[in-house]
Amino acid sequence: MTFQNPEPFLRPRPPRPQRPRSLPMGFPMLAQARIGIVVAGRTAMPMHSLPIFFSPVVARIPHNTFVWVFGERNGWSAVHYDGRIGFVDSRFVILL
Repeated sequence: MTFQNPEPFLRPRPPRPQRPRSLPMGFPMLAQARIGIVVAGRTAMPMHSLPIFFSPVVARIPHNTFVWVFGERNGWSAVHYDGRIGFVDSRFVILL
C-alpha cells in the first residue's frame, strides 16, 4: 500500500505577527497583549484610527489574519497590524 504526499492538501500557516513598538493610550502594557485572528468574512475588515465608525480607515485586514490585540473597550479592539495600530469591531476578533 502506498501513501500519497499530503503536501498539496495542507494549507500553509500564516506567519505570526511581530510585536509592535508602541501602544495606544489607555490600553494594557505590551506584555499583556494577546494574539487574535480577524474574521471578516469575504471582505477585508477596516482598521480605524479611532474607536469610531466614522474615523479614517488606516488599513484593511484580510480575513483570517493574525493580529496583536491590546484590549477591548466599548465594542472596539485595539490591534496592531502591518506596523500600524488601530481599532476594529470586537465582534470580528477571536482571541487565541
